[in-house]
Amino acid sequence: MKKIFLMLIILPTINVTAQNFFFMPSFWEVSDTGLAFNIEAFDINKDGKLDIVSGNWNNTFVYFGGPGVLDEIVDIVYTGRILAICDYNGDGFDDMINMHLTSFDSSRWDYDGEILFYWGSDTTDLAIDTIPDYSIPLPTLYPTLERFTLGYLTVGVQKGDLNGDEKSDLIFSSLYYIDTVEINPRGKIYIYTGKNQPDDGPDFVLIGTDLGSEYGYFIDCGNINGDQYDDLLFSSIERIGSSNVNTIHHLHIFLGRSNFSAISGEEDEFFSSYVNSVTNTAGWFVQSFSVDDINGDNIDDIVIGRRSFDFPHKSTVHFGGSNGIDTIPSFTFLQDTTISLVFSAGGETQNVGDYNGDGYDDFINSPSGYQIFTLHLGGPHISNKNKFGIRGYSNAAPTFPQKSINVGKQNVNDNINDIVVSVSAQTAISKGYILMLYGQDVPVEVTELEDSNVDYNLFQNYPNPFNPSTTIKFQINNTLKVKITIFDTLGNEIAVLLDEEKSPGKYEIEFNAQKYNLSSGVYFYRINYEGKELVKKMTFLK
Repeated sequence: MKKIFLMLIILPTINVTAQNFFFMPSFWEVSDTGLAFNIEAFDINKDGKLDIVSGNWNNTFVYFGGPGVLDEIVDIVYTGRILAICDYNGDGFDDMINMHLTSFDSSRWDYDGEILFYWGSDTTDLAIDTIPDYSIPLPTLYPTLERFTLGYLTVGVQKGDLNGDEKSDLIFSSLYYIDTVEINPRGKIYIYTGKNQPDDGPDFVLIGTDLGSEYGYFIDCGNINGDQYDDLLFSSIERIGSSNVNTIHHLHIFLGRSNFSAISGEEDEFFSSYVNSVTNTAGWFVQSFSVDDINGDNIDDIVIGRRSFDFPHKSTVHFGGSNGIDTIPSFTFLQDTTISLVFSAGGETQNVGDYNGDGYDDFINSPSGYQIFTLHLGGPHISNKNKFGIRGYSNAAPTFPQKSINVGKQNVNDNINDIVVSVSAQTAISKGYILMLYGQDVPVEVTELEDSNVDYNLFQNYPNPFNPSTTIKFQINNTLKVKITIFDTLGNEIAVLLDEEKSPGKYEIEFNAQKYNLSSGVYFYRINYEGKELVKKMTFLK
């Protein structure tokens, strides 16, 4: 019924002569009370396949993944709700960090609680054992009243390496600030830098300066300037006068560095933009934003969801780079107005990895209407001419999904990555839902035609993802010395596939990952000639 419901909403309002979309069917679904406050994908049972990890009200479920293995039965239960899976202690193994509510205190109408650290290792049957190694107190006495880590439209947890020490840092946000007088939407941000052994409290706490400043409503982490550090970005609102008609929306940026610090008023970059809610007008920046690498250049970009200020709806993309963020958009996602009730632009993005198998990460745009999201294809050929995905769900909250993740190959019928999306229960007694959607081989609007006006071209490898071999095709239109190399995400050279002079024409060359004993992951291939180069990304899945 869920698929039928979606089509009844959309199909009567589509101009079929200009169809530029595809539907995104699901093939696995679970639901339960208190389910899916957060979701992650990780190989818990060490079988080489990603498992689905669901952080619930006060415990965490693991569903073993893989073609022919995945079912609706919970295989492992951990104490506490998962906040993140990352290498917090920097030992080379991913860890699980959970929050656990221990007892209810009626005097403050909230819970005591702790943050549990489960260290990953290679010495146990599971990649992460079910017995926690450390426990520290929650940083607030009001975890439920603050809505600690629950987030606004998405999960209130971010992770990255802010100080470049190869330990994952954790950023938790709360929507509300509790003082002695009232609960108010100032918002709070807690930052725990990675350590060999966790400290009892956060390293930095940022609190909204004014009533309604909404720190932590939109917060993200990514490398926006192409250095070796992740950066912390969040927005806030400054009210002008007694009404909410005129406001200033601020973008706060704390750049990563070896001695990272986050203190209010000491931001590395601080942007402001005037907003009028009556006329629905705004400057270049509005509060709702996200950070993702939209154009596939390995530098994160800022995406601003302008759904309340532009019609047709649009999301502006500001490419990251060594010179910082420009206030002029580098690209704009525009709403496809041939479809009513579906807004293909105007929201923020969530990275879902490589959905269509072209080697570049793709992105969910949300919200895209009531209980609907859309999916856009990322990479160097982003275009409003590319087909986009549509998915609705009648059990979802108005904004759907709360989180989306890539889970690798889970379907037995193809070799394309699938994605999982979640509908958070929001409370201990409400129902939450997790859906797994088929990955699809959707092409981008790029025609591989010979072009006599360029010296060379490098095409996307096929197949991609691959195991163990893939074919790399390139074209040159002059006699050139050509070099093709393979390297990993750290820039380490793995192989030189070609280094010789070639006559004009199209060529194909095979790369076999098995020959180099590579592990699963993302790799890059590069063509060089006379000091110029092109780079493309590919994914090896064992």
